[in-house]
Amino acid sequence: MSTHASVKDSMKSTWLHGDRSRWKWSHKLLAGQLTAHPEYDVDIPVHAKTGPMPVVAGWTPHVFVLLRALGTMLAHQVLLRVTGWRALPAWLAFGLSTVDRVAVSLGKLMLGRAGLTVLLAYGGGGGADATAPLDVAADSAWWAWLAVHIGVYTLALDFFFYWYHRAMHDVPALWKLHRRHHLTKHPNAMLTGYADDEQEMGDILLIPLLTYVAMRAAFGDRFDFYHWWVCQVYVLFTESAGHSGVRLLLNPPSTLDWLWDRFGLALAVEDHDMHHRRGSKKSFNYGKQTLVWDHLFGTVYPREETPHVDRTKVVWFPMV
Repeated sequence: MSTHASVKDSMKSTWLHGDRSRWKWSHKLLAGQLTAHPEYDVDIPVHAKTGPMPVVAGWTPHVFVLLRALGTMLAHQVLLRVTGWRALPAWLAFGLSTVDRVAVSLGKLMLGRAGLTVLLAYGGGGGADATAPLDVAADSAWWAWLAVHIGVYTLALDFFFYWYHRAMHDVPALWKLHRRHHLTKHPNAMLTGYADDEQEMGDILLIPLLTYVAMRAAFGDRFDFYHWWVCQVYVLFTESAGHSGVRLLLNPPSTLDWLWDRFGLALAVEDHDMHHRRGSKKSFNYGKQTLVWDHLFGTVYPREETPHVDRTKVVWFPMV
């Protein structure tokens, strides 16, 4: 039985060189950003898969994430000091976290996650039971629990995502909602959110909600609004980096990354590349934060480029 590829399945982008009279405002806005980039006309470098691969200094992604996550908490505290409020109204806390997500360019705007954070975790929406950032940060126990929660949250979220993602491939009705995302065989940052709306709702609402419920059941009030916020920034960073397609060894930052690295369970950028490059409906490497569940359930695919890592070539992750 023969099949015909749909023109909508083409990943070749030619609109930038097409008839500009047919452009919408969105085309004009994007074209202005693209053509203004200093490397717009520079040929994309092609590296041999057997060539040396640089490695990211392990602590720099932590610094990048914490600067953004704690920076938002600082802005939150400054607003409280200036206004004299005990806590921000929920709508303003939502806006602050949303603006931060856009400003630091962690990938795509995930309004659902920011909204869930406010609706489910932000105490009282500005009532008397809400807690200011300075109140929690002054407690050393809060920092200790934060370290615990970052590691556990990313692992728990990865469990839910693993089975959700695997079902998207194994269940025919769900594959129809995931197929579009797999039209790209070489992931890059611009195509991170290239997916059907139904899949996006699962990514940005269902999985974080399940993880939040699990964390609250396990840790109760110790897992507070600010802990969830910091954990979410860690998750967003890893999701964006994991779909960047950059050729370097970058393991997701986590307070358990030393453990995953020790037992060969740490995720690398290449793992999701292989998920797209070698997989389609039948695939592997379903995890997006670790390889723990892929190893446990037998869905790991061997790497091709990571074995050629040159640890003398260290990349310092940019802070801005």
